[in-house]
Amino acid sequence: MDIAKIEKGYNKINLWLVVALTLLGLLMSQVLLKPNLVTPMVVSSIFFIVTSKLYGKAWKYFAANSPKVLGRFYLAGSMLRMFLAVIVILIGALVYRGDSEKILTYVVVFVVYYITAMIFDCVYFFRIEKNNKINK
Repeated sequence: MDIAKIEKGYNKINLWLVVALTLLGLLMSQVLLKPNLVTPMVVSSIFFIVTSKLYGKAWKYFAANSPKVLGRFYLAGSMLRMFLAVIVILIGALVYRGDSEKILTYVVVFVVYYITAMIFDCVYFFRIEKNNKINK
């Protein structure tokens, strides 16, 4: 079992996922002539790159030092990311207050990134745990 390799793979795939979502969003922005998609995509991209990097580092620490608490780590890490996401959404809503279309666009774009990140985290770490690479 190589914990560093698992963390590196997580970070690499997550970065590619964020880049793919951002490029797809930029394409949609151009096709639909909606320039108000760009700022929410930049904020979402930065948020998920930073939080995923920190999540990967924290996972590496717990996997190396106390693998028995990984189940609680997954729960706590996801909850912390959710609270941070709510804070970022509220900040975006405050920035765009008075313009309901921009608020809705911001929230929808952020939620797409959030759901994608959560699905990826669940699938990636489920496969790691299923293969018992950590608990052996």
